[in-house]
Amino acid sequence: MTAARDVFRIAGSPPQEGCEDVAAACVVCARDWPRTHAYKRWQGASFTDQNKLMGHGLSDRICEPCVYVHSWVQPPGYPPATDGKRGVNLRLFSHMHDERGYVFANKGSKPVIREWLRGPKVGAWWAAIADSGQKHVLPWARVNAARWRGNGVVRFEQRDVVVGDWMLADMMRDLLTAGVTKAELETGQYTPRAWQLAERGVRDFEREYGRERGGGWYELALWLSQRDEEAVQARMALEQEAKRGRTKSGRSTRSGGDAAVGSASGVPCERRESDEALGPVAGPTRDVAEDERQRGADGVEPASRAESLGSQLSLF
Repeated sequence: MTAARDVFRIAGSPPQEGCEDVAAACVVCARDWPRTHAYKRWQGASFTDQNKLMGHGLSDRICEPCVYVHSWVQPPGYPPATDGKRGVNLRLFSHMHDERGYVFANKGSKPVIREWLRGPKVGAWWAAIADSGQKHVLPWARVNAARWRGNGVVRFEQRDVVVGDWMLADMMRDLLTAGVTKAELETGQYTPRAWQLAERGVRDFEREYGRERGGGWYELALWLSQRDEEAVQARMALEQEAKRGRTKSGRSTRSGGDAAVGSASGVPCERRESDEALGPVAGPTRDVAEDERQRGADGVEPASRAESLGSQLSLF
């Protein structure tokens, strides 16, 4: 079984134009299927995944399920488009599946994706996580065996990622809540404000996980991480109170204010030694992007109503 064939079956196995009752191995997934389409007639100028073909050289046919998931169709169970509109397509969503059923969610529903990946799986399972919405991710998702030991492998945009230690994502969440930005976590280049808000948390994080920066699991964990909004509001309220105190007294109360902020955020701060200069920890050099905290909990623009839907369907 493949991810494409699971989704095709859940959708009701709708006949695809150009497919014939010609059994062959699929040039895309390398699996046999009774109905196929001539590959040369199917691929168009917009198809750019020739380097990913798993059945190259086996045949010149593509199976009907792979034709289906590459076409402009919406996830099974998604409300149909109205007024003649074209609607959404599979590329805009992340897809997860095991014996419990099928789940899809867009990037505005990261908690759905995160909790599914962290939770226990039943039987064989796979996950295709989309970021840009421009790439075909679903056809290339690997199926994890039912008795697979470990956290499994998921497809994240254009790479296979071995799911690692979830403590990495938890520490990222705490730092984001404390005021560190995703751009700082991505690059390892922290601003003076980040050091003031969460110095101990930053140093602990870099000591434990800084060496994983740039890896697939680091990127996926960061993509999934979101700050705790209630804790952020509490931190911001303390910052405002400290600011008013400085204005009212006419003198700096930084030490007290920063300590309070560190406590509210869940990432404790520590007093720096007088001879310790502020500066970034080791990491790749890149310009830090605009503070993502102004854009939302996960550093992306809020999803549109049509793209914020997560849904779960039963296989039965």
